[in-house]
Order: sequence, then structure tokens, then C-alpha cells
Amino acid sequence: MAAQDTIFPGFQTRQDGGSDYGSIEAVGRRLLAMMGADTPVRVVAVNGTGLNPVGFVDVQPLVHMQDALGQAMPHGVIRNVPYVRMQGGRSAVICDPCVGDIGAVIICGRDISTAKASRAPAAPGSFRIHDMADAIYVAPILNAAPTEYVWLTGNGIKVKTAGTFEVDAASMKVSCDITSTGTITGQADVVAAGISGKGHTHPVSAAPGTTGTPG
Repeated sequence: MAAQDTIFPGFQTRQDGGSDYGSIEAVGRRLLAMMGADTPVRVVAVNGTGLNPVGFVDVQPLVHMQDALGQAMPHGVIRNVPYVRMQGGRSAVICDPCVGDIGAVIICGRDISTAKASRAPAAPGSFRIHDMADAIYVAPILNAAPTEYVWLTGNGIKVKTAGTFEVDAASMKVSCDITSTGTITGQADVVAAGISGKGHTHPVSAAPGTTGTPG
């Protein structure tokens, strides 16, 4: 590194302090560096998941801070960050963040603490601007391959889960053939083209009457 490029505390190069313009430019850069910017983070805690109003996460920024000498130091945890859920009215697709997820946050221009607490329009909670305390967790990025998923392949939809696939609805209509390699258990019934899977009968050709219902 050339002598004129030596880094000094408070400035980036010797030229920053060599003129009024350089000094003002250095101050401007420092002020911009102090503003919170959209950044990747790791989720360290999750609150308010499942069938609850959309909750909050605590996140750790992945990009370290730097001092005037360029030495890196970890950023503190940003707490009580609202996360985004795909929802319209009371209809939602629930896939809450998990501890260890890597995602992105956006930094709001003003203090959103009052609006977060009231979940309604409100005045800024303070005069702070572009502060990381006013982050919103918006999207997962850089994560590992999933083992449970709903996959829109472009040629169909695949659903994969190691647990139970459960549908809770008043009724279900299917307008296609169904092929199953499993078994039907419990008291549920499957009706296809108006014929009950559990209660239908079959005609017999060797004697009058019909067969009994399925067992």
C-alpha cells in the first residue's frame, strides 16, 4: 500500500484529510455507513408461529461491522423483527421461519416500533431513520435443499412430507382420476362418480342379489 493510501482512524485515506472536500467526502461516507442497509441475516429465535398472528424473529446480520482501521467485528442481534407471511385477509400459506434460516431484511426509513406494537397506522416511535432496529425479515436465501415441500414443477405439483398430509374442509371435489398405493383407514369414505368406496355393492352373475358391502 502506498504511503498516501495509509488508513487513518476516522478517514479512509490520507487524501480524505488533505482538503476540505476530502474531509467532507469522508464525513459523508461515514454517515452513509452508519445508516442501516438491506442485508443478509441468520435467524436466531422465532416467536408467534403457526395459527397465530404473524410473529417476529431475532436475527444476526451475516456481514460484520468494520471500524475506521478496517477491523471486523460481529454485529449485535436485531430483536423483534416482523417476518413476512404469504397472506391475504384471513387466507394464508403458513411456512414460518426456523432457527438457523438465512434470509434477507429490509430496513425501513423511519421508526416502526409504534406500528409494530399497535398493528395499525401510527406516528414514528422516534426520530431515528434507516436504523437496523426497524428491519423486516422478508425472504429466505442461501438455505439448504428442502426435505418437505410443495413443488410447482411447471408440469405438475408435487407434495412431499414425512408426516401426515391432512385436509380439514367442508368437502373436497376432485375432477380427475386418483391412483393410490396406500390404504384407507378409519371411518372415512371415498365417493367417486356418486359411488361410495365403503358402501357400494356389486351385482352377481351366478345367483340373484348383490354382494355385501366392503368390510
